[in-house]
Amino acid sequence: MLTAHGITAEDARYIYEFRCELHHAYGIPNPVKLDGRALFATPSPDAYAVDTQRADRVVLSVPVFCGHLVERIAHDAAPTWPGTSQINTNMAPD
Repeated sequence: MLTAHGITAEDARYIYEFRCELHHAYGIPNPVKLDGRALFATPSPDAYAVDTQRADRVVLSVPVFCGHLVERIAHDAAPTWPGTSQINTNMAPD
């Protein structure tokens, strides 16, 4: 689903790994699971949802990731969910 929206397969794998680690309450993924990259979570709302520009790290903006990307995934994954009107997928960052 992520790659269908223009996210690279590599970035999609990092996002999925982070999601799984959070879902199971394991914390930040080990660099071994991220091709040797360290994952840093930032509170910055001005950062990319997932930034993989540096070869040694993945930087994830918690407010952007949680506030926008997850809403888009939920919206696309469950189009028949009766509460989709509550998901705002047209938000523009401030």
